[in-house]
Amino acid sequence: MKGDPDTKRQIVEVNLDKKAAPDALMYYPPVYQIHIAFVILCCIAGSLLAAQQPNALNVTATVLLVPLAIIFAWHCWKWRPSEMPILIERNVVIWQHALGTKSQANGLPKPAAGSTVTSGGGA
Repeated sequence: MKGDPDTKRQIVEVNLDKKAAPDALMYYPPVYQIHIAFVILCCIAGSLLAAQQPNALNVTATVLLVPLAIIFAWHCWKWRPSEMPILIERNVVIWQHALGTKSQANGLPKPAAGSTVTSGGGA
């Protein structure tokens, strides 16, 4: 897939199956939500601690917690569960083309569209 980025993007878009989702993604939303809950809990606990016992350490820790929470919120928006299946499927298509190109150079058949690359070593 060397060459023009627009050509690469078109190849990926044509082969992209937007309904495909790996089984492992079924655990992503609850893990995502529990991390959000922990960050909210930490923000509340830090604010309460700094308000009840306002010493230099508590106030500094709470002030540092705010930018970390903002960065976390940005990452939560970027990697939200509704976006992950399409990102993973896009990577699958890119890898299939990359491995298919190498396979053809080595005399191996190109992977079929919609097939997944699995590791060897079965029974």
